[in-house]
Amino acid sequence: MKKALPVLLALCLACCLCVPAFAEEDVQPLGEKTENGFTYAYFADGTAVITRYKGAAVNCDIPEKLGGNTVTAIGEGAFSGKRFLRSVTIPDTVERIENEAFGNCLELKHISFGNGLREIGWSAFYSDYALEEAILPDSLEKIGKQAFHFCHKLRNVSLGNSLNAIGTVAFGCCFSLREITIPPTVTEIPAGAFLYCYRLEKVNLPDGIVKIGQAAFQDCIRLKLDRLPASLETIEAQAFSCCFSLREVEVPDSVRSVDSSAFSGCLSTLTFVTTKGSYIENYAEGTFTVRYTDTGETIPMKNGMMHDVIQKLMFYANLFFYEIPGILFSKTVITLSLFPW
Repeated sequence: MKKALPVLLALCLACCLCVPAFAEEDVQPLGEKTENGFTYAYFADGTAVITRYKGAAVNCDIPEKLGGNTVTAIGEGAFSGKRFLRSVTIPDTVERIENEAFGNCLELKHISFGNGLREIGWSAFYSDYALEEAILPDSLEKIGKQAFHFCHKLRNVSLGNSLNAIGTVAFGCCFSLREITIPPTVTEIPAGAFLYCYRLEKVNLPDGIVKIGQAAFQDCIRLKLDRLPASLETIEAQAFSCCFSLREVEVPDSVRSVDSSAFSGCLSTLTFVTTKGSYIENYAEGTFTVRYTDTGETIPMKNGMMHDVIQKLMFYANLFFYEIPGILFSKTVITLSLFPW
């Protein structure tokens, strides 16, 4: 796990580098105006992009038109840091939510997405701690890097049926997320997509997924999977590292590449269900149990990874509990967890 840390830090650093807002083409606006607290750039084709919100509405309804121009995008950082926001309604005319558009809106709890949305940019909802739900429309095609990273209370996510690209660490550190269904249009789970989603229990992975990226589900300690997609070819480093709740996982013959650390830190009770002579059989040899679907034969593990597991359990003990010698409290020191009398 120590070797993985520099890689993960580099990954997060790369995601934090400033990148330009995405746009279909480099068209210059005719000018900029402000109406009802919305500053917007307007264009020759009759469209407008909100560039900054100067109002103070707690519940903000974004208009379909400003100055007679159709609002098609919420610009980079337009609502960033607006800590008074509680809810936002986005109209069907909006096609793009650009980079950091709603980043660090710490009290933003509810967002109603319009049915015309196609792209969500980099860190669009980064660190929106209070956000509880993201019901994304079927029109959505792309979710950018770190789009919902550190949305601690996000527990309900629907990705729609047209999504084809999920950015790295898009849902990293969404500690309240319990279940997610990946639509069949997605072919890759990118690096860190669900990193540190401690409460994530169920992921529906469709056939069509060919790669599960580095640390995609690392430290999803409650995750349970019965099978991996029949189309899967590659499982990268730490993809399922320290997923303690994995017990019996069916792995298809299509898998041809598994990094040596892909399942590092998983309990020795993990069993791979596969056919004899498969790639995963060679990967698991001596470390995890293998059960053959064609013969029913079971090959037990020889050398578990208990050292890594014990280290990780100690980490979580320190993360979630606070100790006064002889007494164990919850981390907030509100709940008495264990005492010796």
